[in-house]
Amino acid sequence: MVKASEVSFNKKIFQIVCAVFFCLTTTGVIFGYAALKPVLVRHEVYRELCTEEEKRSGVWVCEKQDLRLNFMFTLSAVITN
Repeated sequence: MVKASEVSFNKKIFQIVCAVFFCLTTTGVIFGYAALKPVLVRHEVYRELCTEEEKRSGVWVCEKQDLRLNFMFTLSAVITN
């Protein structure tokens, strides 16, 4: 195992830059999902999963659509952790 004192300064800086870049590019979508979900529903993402009865009754989000959108959030949250 390599001691922290044996790792070069440049490698440490590179690791920090990569970690910051990863956080800035992925966590916004995860933690901003509460605001993003209504936009996805408005654009009818996964609307094809709704039954004809649900479409006729005019529900804002059907059960299968809601489950798929929630799964998308859950999967992304698990992957980033």
